[in-house]
Amino acid sequence: MKRYLPNLLTLLRAAGAVGLLFLSPVGTAFWAVYLLCGITDMVDGPLARRWQVQSRVGGTLDSAADLLFMVVCAWRLIPLWRLPQWIWLWAAVLALGQGILLLAAWKAGKMELLHQDANRICGMGIYMAAPFLQGERSALLAVLLCTLATAAELGMLISPRSGTE
Repeated sequence: MKRYLPNLLTLLRAAGAVGLLFLSPVGTAFWAVYLLCGITDMVDGPLARRWQVQSRVGGTLDSAADLLFMVVCAWRLIPLWRLPQWIWLWAAVLALGQGILLLAAWKAGKMELLHQDANRICGMGIYMAAPFLQGERSALLAVLLCTLATAAELGMLISPRSGTE
């Protein structure tokens, strides 16, 4: 069972992401599932490494679950965020750049590109900030996140090696 637990946690995140499609983004159930998805993302990789059961399939599955979670959260939460247009443009440019890098990584068979340390930090920042992007200081928080994402993306362009899986 230990051998399969990290991938089962990853699949739980993917299922949770799909579940978020059917929950109200202003309800407690949405944020409980959101939290569960984040916890599974934080523990699946470290467990796989600790138990020495990491695999290429697991890394790809993790990246796919991350992408699904990110897309679903964007779909459900972005309509709630009231940010200036220039921040949306900045975020769109970053998303396009990330998409291009993901496509290049996929074509090279290296989906682990998502797991660079800078991307982990950026992803954690976005994950923790998402519930707060509806408030009074949401534009300042969004600028901080975009700055962090810009630094992470520039780091990937300068040093496109993947981090530990």
